[in-house]
This record gives sequence, structure tokens and C-alpha cells, in this order.
Amino acid sequence: AVSIPDLVELRRGAMERGLPFHIHLEEQKIEVDEFVKRHGRTPMDMVCEELSPDESFTAVHCTHTNPEQMERFLLSGANVCLCPITEASLGDGIVDVKGLLSHIGGEGRRPGQICIGTDSNVRISMTEEMRWLELVQRLHLERRGVFADAVVERGGERKKNANLSATLINMATKNGAHSLGLPTGEIREGCYADLVTVDLNAPSLRAVMLQAEGAESEDILYKEILAPKIVFGTGNGVFREACVG
Repeated sequence: AVSIPDLVELRRGAMERGLPFHIHLEEQKIEVDEFVKRHGRTPMDMVCEELSPDESFTAVHCTHTNPEQMERFLLSGANVCLCPITEASLGDGIVDVKGLLSHIGGEGRRPGQICIGTDSNVRISMTEEMRWLELVQRLHLERRGVFADAVVERGGERKKNANLSATLINMATKNGAHSLGLPTGEIREGCYADLVTVDLNAPSLRAVMLQAEGAESEDILYKEILAPKIVFGTGNGVFREACVG
């Protein structure tokens, strides 16, 4: 554990150096209860009052964060990093994603504030993290396509993104890069060339690639055929090579 004065000093140092700041927050109920008992406020209250959250600040987990406090945190432009495999493995609970999504992309708030992490490394597979994130919410809310409600920005306009798989991939790449303060996570001028190649002949992709032969465009091929299969039907075995930088 770290004392509040030490946290304040660490945050100040990160801000002075232009560095991102990540903190694990409100992951388990017992942690929140013990903090309230000792300090008379929740950990998220402390963060908002003492640590000046902004776009460089990421709170990891937020499994048991009060909706009003979450809204206050997100209004600062800060990020939330969800780690669904770890949260399931440890029995932490289920994040209020419905409330979380309702606070993102509205007036005065930017899209892309949710990213995905691995945390305890019980299993390193980003496709599996993306699956868990969506499927746990389906079980909890008893409906499909939960993250299709995420607001995205296209051509200067903000709207709900009906493409579920593309949204989850952005959370694992573009949004994660923003949380880390790194120019990567997407293919565009000025970004690092952090890339992976996908083996389209992998057994889990063979059938879908036959379907892809009739795709009208590369955009349809990716968003409607390939991306859903990669997210919901593959593992680490489909990735052949990696280029960093």
C-alpha cells in the first residue's frame, strides 16, 4: 500500500515529467470498505480530490466504483483500464459497463476512454481479453452486443458504433496506446509501426476466408467478416509475426 501523501507526490512527479500515471482502483469490495473506514471517503473520491486526473491518468479495474464518482472521474478526460480475465480469475465482480458507456463520448467528454489490460498475466491473450469483456457483460445484462453501444468518432462526428468487434479491437490497441501515452495502436502517419501479421490459413480462419472471397470491399472484409472471427473465434495461434517500432 502507498500513503496518500506519497501518491500525491508520485502523481506530481509524473505530471512534471509528462508521464502517464496508472493506479489500480476499487478492484475488490473489501479494499473499498477498508479505505472508507480508514479515510472516510472512497478511493475514487481521493483520486478526484487529490490526484488531478486528466487524459494522462488511468484507473485500472474500477469494479466497484460508484456511478456518480465514475462520471466525475471520466469528465476529467481520464481513462479506465478493464482486465476481464484477471477480474474473473480473482472473483472481483463485474464492472458496471452499461453505466460506464453512458458517461463516455457525451458533451465535454472524449470517446476512447476505455482500454483493455492483462494485469495478473494469468493468461496472455488479447483476443481472449476482448471476448471475456463482452461475454461477461452479456451474461450479466442478458443481451448481446453490449460494447456496440460505445461512442466513437468518425470524420469529426460522434455516434454509437454498431461494429462490436472493431470497438473491442480499438480498446485493445488505439485506446490502450492513448492510456500509455504512446503514438501507436493504429496505422497512420506519425505512429510507431507496431504491427502483427495474421495467418489467414490458420484452421480457425479457413472457413471465414472462404466467405470473405465474396466481400465487396476491404472495409466489409475486415469489419463484418475477419474482425468478428478474430475477436470471438481465435487465440494466439493465428498471429505469426510481430513488428515493434
